[in-house]
Amino acid sequence: MVDILFVGNQAKYTQYANNEWLADMQGHLADSAIKLNSYVSSEYLTAAAINGFVYAIPNNHGVGEYIYMLADKELMESYTGSLSDATLYDSSFKEYLDYVYETYTGSNKIYPIYTENQDGKIEIDYAHYWNFDLDAAPGVAVQNPDRFSIFGDAYVDTKKLENTNLLTDANYMKALANKVYYEGTDGYVTTDATAKAAIKVVKGSWEEKAQYEAQGYEVMVVQYPQLTDAEIYSSMFGIGAYSVSETRAAEILTYLNTDAEVRNLLQYGIEDVNYTLETVTVNEKDYVYAKATKDNVYLMDLEKTGNTLIAYPNDPDDVLRHEYDKKQNYEMVSAPTLGLNFSAVFKLDEDNVRVMNAVSAKLKAAIDNMTTSAEVNTLYLRALAASESDWSMVYLIREHIGEGVTYINAAGETVEVTNTMIRKAIISMRRDALEENLDALQSPYALYLDWFAREGVAG
Repeated sequence: MVDILFVGNQAKYTQYANNEWLADMQGHLADSAIKLNSYVSSEYLTAAAINGFVYAIPNNHGVGEYIYMLADKELMESYTGSLSDATLYDSSFKEYLDYVYETYTGSNKIYPIYTENQDGKIEIDYAHYWNFDLDAAPGVAVQNPDRFSIFGDAYVDTKKLENTNLLTDANYMKALANKVYYEGTDGYVTTDATAKAAIKVVKGSWEEKAQYEAQGYEVMVVQYPQLTDAEIYSSMFGIGAYSVSETRAAEILTYLNTDAEVRNLLQYGIEDVNYTLETVTVNEKDYVYAKATKDNVYLMDLEKTGNTLIAYPNDPDDVLRHEYDKKQNYEMVSAPTLGLNFSAVFKLDEDNVRVMNAVSAKLKAAIDNMTTSAEVNTLYLRALAASESDWSMVYLIREHIGEGVTYINAAGETVEVTNTMIRKAIISMRRDALEENLDALQSPYALYLDWFAREGVAG
């Protein structure tokens, strides 16, 4: 019999819950709610619910990364145009970058953009895609909101997502056109960290903002750390359905997130046997960290043994990590579909989701091969015209994805995508109302709206 189980991803969590391998912890959570809420965000526990039941406690940890846009202050101040509230893909910001590109050439070369990605791509998310992985575990639809789909929402600070054919969305396609222009124009983007650039797009943690400012950059936060399903489900502990003592197991799980002594005992072992506490001084303040003894064989993963924010650091260079992570978590934002679980009462239209995933992947490859904004703008204008007829949209999509597109159905068979299949997938994906027939196959967006209403999220 297993009392406590570690769960490391959403597919396993849902699979274990569906197979009744985990005990419902709602009652235990109520008993320890006051203590837990002081250490673990309520959003963690809310997102861990499946149809109203909680089968595991997420371990508290530092969430995500920022995407920073570092602007050369001196260069930006020399520009006479207004950049008030501008973002990277706005026309006003493009005008500034074009000014740099055209003005600083030759021996005075300044690149408009530096990106850390060695392929020269500027990866800033500006849409939520209705894309799902249906093969991670039986009966589980795992969200892939960052993987391109024709249907999604080019959202900004919204709680309730819309559902649009993004090929016809003016804001989305405008941003895409500028992105393609930046990446496709020779000498516009550099991946050389030593090169001078008007702006640098980098990922980083909370403390790096001050470091960049000290280097003379104007630091703009493009994206805040985001609490996503992947973050929630990456480290959880549940209680086995056949545990000898659910109550005792629940107490231990509470300790792992709230009691530093128990947390460190399980992480590092016994002090002066498995580890010693060492002291390091940073900014005139003393900090302790755990150092393994010479013959220690007790090694545990810090991210998989409980609340990382109450465990000793294990490196002298990392003693401020807890403080940084707490400040970073304070600024994190929740994904608009955090904790989305489709009601078991309704059946997801899996086949059409699979078709749309396959078609979207081919279309994404075609878009990635575009090198000019004119190509993207042409696609947008043609999509607008084609939006009046499903068949016209099908033909436009087919023109870009070509023949021989296949998908793997629920039975594991490889099937070639026909135009009729594409049309059916388009019709299904855009539906926003649940079919009244209980045996009907439902679109993911209709199921999302049902979940949104059931959860009582404020729109």
